[in-house]
Amino acid sequence: TKRFAWIGGIGLVMLVVAGGYLIGDWRKYYNVPGDTDFFHYYFGSIFVAKMIVLLVMLVLLGFHTFRTGPRLIDAMEAQANGSKTVTDAQVRGLRMQSMFLSISVLLLTLVIMVAGVMLNTTTFSFKS
Repeated sequence: TKRFAWIGGIGLVMLVVAGGYLIGDWRKYYNVPGDTDFFHYYFGSIFVAKMIVLLVMLVLLGFHTFRTGPRLIDAMEAQANGSKTVTDAQVRGLRMQSMFLSISVLLLTLVIMVAGVMLNTTTFSFKS
């Protein structure tokens, strides 16, 4: 899990850097006049919505990675070591929480991918 977190974290940093460059240079990249407002086209609204969904996804991912996941692992280890303080119901609840967060992050990732495709479809995203 820790290796995946490192790889995922590095990937996120690379995406933010590349995305920051592209959004800073969007007029030149798409041959849009320099005086055009960011929200003049659908492009701006789609981009902002995509970034909001990304932030929500990162919050859920962080909650899963740093709170729910470790609590679940600790509970399962305690139960495996014969601890009577951790019940099956507690482990089941943490598993359900973990599954909910995982599925939510997956669905939000798909929404982000759709928004990315919409941004790249210039016949749609550059309509006024």
